[in-house]
Amino acid sequence: MCSLVYRSRKRASGPLVRCHYELNVHASVNESSGTIGLTFSNSGHATAVFHVRSGNPSDVVRTYTVEPGKHLTGSWNASPSYNLSVYGPNGFARYFNGSTVAGAAALDVRSEYDTEDGGEIELKIKNVAGVQTEVTVLNAYTGNLVSHTLHSHETIEEEVSLGKFHGWYDLIVTVAGDSTFKYELAGHVETGKDSFSDPALGGLVTLKN
Repeated sequence: MCSLVYRSRKRASGPLVRCHYELNVHASVNESSGTIGLTFSNSGHATAVFHVRSGNPSDVVRTYTVEPGKHLTGSWNASPSYNLSVYGPNGFARYFNGSTVAGAAALDVRSEYDTEDGGEIELKIKNVAGVQTEVTVLNAYTGNLVSHTLHSHETIEEEVSLGKFHGWYDLIVTVAGDSTFKYELAGHVETGKDSFSDPALGGLVTLKN
């Protein structure tokens, strides 16, 4: 049976029906074609609806309904830049901002979940550009900053324990020297245990960004 939780004011307001959700969205930029593709994945037990908004006023709002164990894909114009916001159930949000001009940052960012104990999220970040770059990951709940210098095509893994915040996360990935690049991953990792509302709601935690 589903129960109600409440999400942070930073994302859409109002009560949420809590079911077993395990959602992911992966962004892939194709500089040669000037496009960005999104893959919407649902490895949980409840059907999920994703809403996508673009910073390009000519793009309409898109909706993707993904059944358990399935995935869907979509593509948008990314030349010379892209600005996509994805919203799903249970506080799920992804923000993809960047450009495809010469010298722009190019990262492949993937997330995986560990549902043991209080939950954990793991980021796998690959530098797909042809030059070395410095990547920073900000945990908006703690304010903790971790920086990595990545050579071309090098991959790092960043694990974040979520027990202190009852499975809620908000991670911001930026790149030194490219102010247009900003990927943000926010939401809640479900562990099968009773859930708590987002502690950022009502000022229990002040998000840092």
